[in-house]
Amino acid sequence: MKTNDLTKTSTVNSRQVTIKLIIIFGLILALLIPQTMIKGLVKERKLRQKEVEENIAQQIGSYADVVGPVLAVPFKTEREVVSYNKKNEKEMTIVYDENTAFFTAESLSIHSFVNVNNKDKGIYKVPFFQSENKLTAKFQVPDFNKIETTEELIEWEKAKLLIDISDVKGIGEIPTAKIKDEERKFQPGNKELISNTIEIPITKEELSEPVEITFMARGTTALNFASTAKSNQLEMKSNWTHPNFESTTTHYTGNQPYTAVRQNSLPTEKEIHSDGFTATWKENQFSMNQKTTWLATEKTPNLKSRLMGAEFMNVSDHYKKSERSVKYMAMIIALIFVCFFIIELLKSTRIHPFQYVMVGAAIAVFFILLLAISEYIGFDLAYLFAALATIALIGLYSLSVFKSKSLATSVTIMLTVLFTFIFTILKAAEYSLLLGAIGLFVMIALIMYTTRKIQWYQQ
Repeated sequence: MKTNDLTKTSTVNSRQVTIKLIIIFGLILALLIPQTMIKGLVKERKLRQKEVEENIAQQIGSYADVVGPVLAVPFKTEREVVSYNKKNEKEMTIVYDENTAFFTAESLSIHSFVNVNNKDKGIYKVPFFQSENKLTAKFQVPDFNKIETTEELIEWEKAKLLIDISDVKGIGEIPTAKIKDEERKFQPGNKELISNTIEIPITKEELSEPVEITFMARGTTALNFASTAKSNQLEMKSNWTHPNFESTTTHYTGNQPYTAVRQNSLPTEKEIHSDGFTATWKENQFSMNQKTTWLATEKTPNLKSRLMGAEFMNVSDHYKKSERSVKYMAMIIALIFVCFFIIELLKSTRIHPFQYVMVGAAIAVFFILLLAISEYIGFDLAYLFAALATIALIGLYSLSVFKSKSLATSVTIMLTVLFTFIFTILKAAEYSLLLGAIGLFVMIALIMYTTRKIQWYQQ
């Protein structure tokens, strides 16, 4: 708005101004109803995308959490049971109870190459990964001194190595293990670790040799490896340029969303470039709060207490950006109404409440346009097109309302600055509060400066 037009001393009818302010305030409150409806629409479309992701995950696998390998050694314990025969004579019977001891590896070294691409289904894009993984684990012959058994009761012939993979649908080929140049194929296990256990047999003598495990895994969300050994190292390479090394991932079952929080450790080294990323993790028993030995009769420790890996984020998450942008709808409407109200006071131009409603409706439609277009061309371009269309619409409408090109131009410039300011806040997520506070302060200062000469209590 031009300063020369809006800084002249003006007198107003305080009663009429009060009534008009009440009307404008009521209109702003009424326009919060479509804001709530638009938020619901964004949530509905976002839920639809998550349903698509869940459908794809059910077909080819979702996130993959790899736990192990863990050594399982069955053993027996003996105990005496007292009984009495028909002659009431005391008899002693030895009973053998079966149990299993679990031992984590001394060291675990993992090399993982992950190829990630977007899988298209309609207008939705879901990151889909395929990985090649090599795990090298070193064990030692476990110490049974703290377990109430004897060497004769340890069933070494039944010893086995276990690996748990959260979603076995994502296993491409049968995982194999190489011990002393002998290759063995994993077999389905009995869910002895968490949920989906696979296993191979191993002898006591072979525990002194390193075990090389190779397998391919695919999925749609994240690939993580549990830090189960006393010393762990993971090197992950990928072509994906937008990894998330933190721990929060949202999964959906049917229509009910739930958030699974897994405590991922951050990489000790990482490099993200235009061709992908390389990251290295190093974890040891001092950074983990979990047991390295436990029995089947005890509660299984949380083997996922420390995870190393990455989530492959969809950078075109326009629903999240649309959801954030809708929060500014009331502010945009309020500022535009204030602008119109000031022009109405200073230029003695009467604006009908219906005209205020039309301007507010145009702002509401902007957010619907933004949501609809962003599903096809992305958020940034959709914001540009929707903002240009809305600015042009309100600018031309202002020309017919005020009958002044200069005032219509001022409104158009103000809208352009406002939409640019909102877009800047949305892009600078970490500094959004700071930028928003500064921007609002400047806007309030401009309103105070523009209205400083208005005589509010004249009749």
